[in-house]
Amino acid sequence: ILADDVGIGDISAYTPGAQVATPAISSLAGMGMRFTHAHGHRTCAPSRYELLSGSYVYRGKKPGGMWYLSPAGSQFRPGQRSIAAAFGDAGYDTIMLGKTGIGGVMEEGK
Repeated sequence: ILADDVGIGDISAYTPGAQVATPAISSLAGMGMRFTHAHGHRTCAPSRYELLSGSYVYRGKKPGGMWYLSPAGSQFRPGQRSIAAAFGDAGYDTIMLGKTGIGGVMEEGK
C-alpha cells in the first residue's frame, strides 16, 4: 500500500471516527491483517519517485529526492525507465494527473 500524507489516525480500522472510511483496509483488519509497520519520507516527492521508477529514492540522481523544480533536472537517471513506459510497452495508455513533484526544470514560457 502506498499512501501519501496518511497517518494511522486516518485509517478507520485503527481509529474509530476517522474522517475517511477505509473499508478495504477495515475488511483486511477484520480478518486479522494489520498494517502497523510503515516507512515514510518527510516529504512526498521521494515516495512519488519510488512509485514511478520502481527504485529506492537513494538510487536516483540525487539521494534524498528532489522537491519542486530543481536545476539538477529530474530525479530519473539517464536511460532509466518509468512505470508509465513499462505499461506503454505492454499496450496500455497512461496519463499523469495531480502533483508530480519529483524534480525537473521549468522552461520559461511553458
